[in-house]
Amino acid sequence: PAAVIGAGQQLQYTLEYRNQGVGQALNAVLADLLPPGVTIVAAGGGTYDPATGLLTWDLGNLASGASGSLSFSVLVPLDTANGTQLVNAASIEADNAPAVLTKTSVLVSSAPQLELTKSGPTNVSAGGRVSYTLSFENRGNATATGVVLTDTLPDHTRVVYASAGGVVSGRAVVWS
Repeated sequence: PAAVIGAGQQLQYTLEYRNQGVGQALNAVLADLLPPGVTIVAAGGGTYDPATGLLTWDLGNLASGASGSLSFSVLVPLDTANGTQLVNAASIEADNAPAVLTKTSVLVSSAPQLELTKSGPTNVSAGGRVSYTLSFENRGNATATGVVLTDTLPDHTRVVYASAGGVVSGRAVVWS
């Protein structure tokens, strides 16, 4: 997987395995313990137990040198805190071979992404009224806190009205 993933995105894991022994591995099972909080999107042919977060594949008997790979996808919750480490652990074992464990981790990146647009007429007669509309949105994957919106009006204008609790300060209107 990628070293960093955004909250709310899908993460794909690929597990590669190989019997490096000289004999057959009997009743091999590949297991993957999903990081807490993620949601399975595609199990890649495995069996998922939501109570334990364990995804397993029964591989059967693996001849010496046999190999393969399996992929699956999970969804990282949108409310995952910035800097969270998602640790994924996978293991393979057989009736006649000890378990082999591997781990990987992914860092979650969460940040607000504020967008603002301002619309209004391009021309106005002297002494005429102008209405501006401000539209804003957080398109990021984290809550924006302490947001203050300030709209400074052009020279030779004055504020007559500000909606939604806007506070007039000189030629500017401030919303907080």
